[in-house]
Amino acid sequence: MDYPGIDDATDTKKIFMRVFENNFNNADIVVYVTDATTAFRDASEVESFNKIKQTIDNFNSNGEYIDLIILANKFDDEDEDLEQIFSEIATKTKIHTDKIFKFSSHKTLIMNIIVHQTDLYVPTNDKIKKELQKIMKNTCITLSPCFIIDGDYLRVTDFTSATKNFLASVRLLII
Repeated sequence: MDYPGIDDATDTKKIFMRVFENNFNNADIVVYVTDATTAFRDASEVESFNKIKQTIDNFNSNGEYIDLIILANKFDDEDEDLEQIFSEIATKTKIHTDKIFKFSSHKTLIMNIIVHQTDLYVPTNDKIKKELQKIMKNTCITLSPCFIIDGDYLRVTDFTSATKNFLASVRLLII
């Protein structure tokens, strides 16, 4: 379940937890997604995660099993600060490191463009085009010669070179 804006500081009615508690038993696995740049730095996130973990632990003690993993999203630009935050997750959550994963939606987006040999529609909006350039930078891919912005589209002009360029930039990718 991913509900932007729910389970944040303004969720005083605890809507997210109610939705979770009413639906988690329909899952085989719960993927807790956190922002890699701030993972478990906020007391409210730690508290929410602990409630989710406790709910699952209680359920699992009754002979059924739901797995819980953590996905650190926005792991787009590996640096020492991100690595430090990531290394603290297991201690703060008491989740084994083999159930904690790094994820980059930026790299996944570019990988899917390459794998499916398709273009990406980019609305004619400077803010979005700047974000796309940030995504390209975070994936260590330059716009030329393999990628070009052609009007409203990000086009791959040479899929073989783009694939080699992309694969050389990937350190960790979860599909």
